[in-house]
Amino acid sequence: MKTGTMQEKRRYSTRLGTAFRLLCIAVLIFSAGCQRNLTTTSSTTPEQAPENSVVARATLSDDAGHPVYQNLRNPTVVFTFYSNRQFQPFWLEKNELSKKAKAMMDQISSARRYGFLPQNYHAREIGQSAIAADQLTLMRVDVLLTDAFLSMAKDLNNGRSNRRENARADSIKVVNLIDSLSILSVDAVLEAQEPIFDEYKKLKMALNDILDSAASDNQTLLLKGVTRDSSEIFRIVQAIEVNLERWRMETASLDGTYAWVNIPAYMMYVMENDKIALESRVIVGKRGNETPRFSSDIECFTVFPYWYVPRKISVQEYLPIIRKDTTFLSRNNFDVLDRSGKIQDHSLIDWRKLTPGNFPYTLRQREGKENSLGVLKFVFDNPYAVFVHDTNAKRLFKNTMRALSHGCIRMEKAYEFAHYLVSARSKITNEMLDKYLKTDKKATVSLVPSVPIHIRYFTCDVRNEKLTLYEDIYREDRKLILKLYNDEEFY
Repeated sequence: MKTGTMQEKRRYSTRLGTAFRLLCIAVLIFSAGCQRNLTTTSSTTPEQAPENSVVARATLSDDAGHPVYQNLRNPTVVFTFYSNRQFQPFWLEKNELSKKAKAMMDQISSARRYGFLPQNYHAREIGQSAIAADQLTLMRVDVLLTDAFLSMAKDLNNGRSNRRENARADSIKVVNLIDSLSILSVDAVLEAQEPIFDEYKKLKMALNDILDSAASDNQTLLLKGVTRDSSEIFRIVQAIEVNLERWRMETASLDGTYAWVNIPAYMMYVMENDKIALESRVIVGKRGNETPRFSSDIECFTVFPYWYVPRKISVQEYLPIIRKDTTFLSRNNFDVLDRSGKIQDHSLIDWRKLTPGNFPYTLRQREGKENSLGVLKFVFDNPYAVFVHDTNAKRLFKNTMRALSHGCIRMEKAYEFAHYLVSARSKITNEMLDKYLKTDKKATVSLVPSVPIHIRYFTCDVRNEKLTLYEDIYREDRKLILKLYNDEEFY
C-alpha cells in the first residue's frame, strides 16, 4: 500500500480506535474487578441492605443446570460471565430492563438489517418474557440477552455458518465485549464486529434500501424473519444475505495490489489501492470441473508456455480420440512423454491397448499460438494445478455463460495483465516483453514482489452503485441457505 492513500488513513484510524477501545475495556475490567471484590467482601447482608444498593439486587442461580441457563447457544461462556459477576444480572436496573437491554432488543428485532434472522437470537422468548413482572422470568431475559448479544457479535465477526469454536477465547471476548457496553452503545459495539470490506458495506446498504422500500406487508414479513415466500423481493434479499455471510467469513487482507476473480461473475479485477486498475472477462471451470476457491501469489508468468495435459483430461477426453486417429497428436502439437520425461515416438505406441487405468504417459502440448494455454500463463502455487492463462479460443469470451474450462481460468486481457505486471514488478521492460511475444520466444518472467490473487465465489455484488445478481453456477448458495435459514437449533 502506498503511503498517504485513503485506505491507509482509514486503517490507521481503525487501529487507533481499536487501541483506544481496548484501553477503555482494560480499565473497565480492572474497575469491574475492584467493584466485585468490594461487593464480595461487604458485611452487609441482602436483608440488611438498602433497597437500591448493589447487594439488594436479586441474583441468578449459581447452578449451571438451572432452567435460567437452558437452551443457550453459548452456555459455558454465558455461565462463566455471570459467575465472574457473582451472578448479578447485567441488563437489569432496579429489577427492570435497562436502556441497553431495550437497545439490544431493538437490535434483535432488526437483525434482518444485518442479514440475520431475529429468531436466531431468542426473539420470540425475549418478546414474550420481557413484559413479565416476576424476577425469575426477568433473570431469564437477562441471560437470553447476554447469549443473543454474544451470538450476534460472533456471527457478525466470523459468520453465522462458520462454527469455529474456542471456548477460552470466547470467554475472554464476551467479557471484553459486554464490559465495553459501559462506554459504547449496543449498536456501536455490534457494528464494530462487522467486516471492514467496502463490498460488504455496499451489499448491506443495498439490503437496507430494499427493506426500506419494500411494500409494508413484505417489509413486515422480512423483518419478522420469514424466509419462504414467492415474491421476488425474498429471492433478492436471500441472495444478498448469503453473500454478506461470505464476506463475514472472508479472511484475506485486501490491501495494495491484488487480483480478484469472482467465479459467478466470470470476471477478474486487478485492484490497486481500492481502485480497479484492470478488469477482464474470464472463463472458469464448468460444473464437475469447478474452479477451486483459494488465495495464493502470482510469482511469475511464462511467455509461450508448454501445456502439460492433466491426466484426467488425457485419459477421459484425448485417449478415445487418439485411438481412432493418432494424427490428432501431430496436428495439435502434442509430445508424448514417458515417466522419466523423455519424448516418445507416438507412432510406435499401440494406443488400442491403453486404458484409463493403464496410461504410462504424459501429453504435453508444445508452445505456440495454437497452444490451448495461448501465449501467456500466470503461475501461482496451489494444490489444484490451477492457473490463469491466455487462450486461443477468444470467441468464447463473447458468451454470457462462461463456465467452460476444466478448472483453470482463461483471461481475455492476458496481454494487458502481463504488461501491467511488467511495468512495476519485473526487471524486463514492456519493450522486451513485446519482443518475446512477436518472436514466439519462450521466457519466464519473475515478479518481485509477487501479486496476491484471490479466487472467490460471490453470486451478487454492487458495481457502479447497481446491485447485480449472478447465476449460482456451482449451486453453492443452497448450502449456505440451509445453514442460515434451516438451522432451527436456536429458533
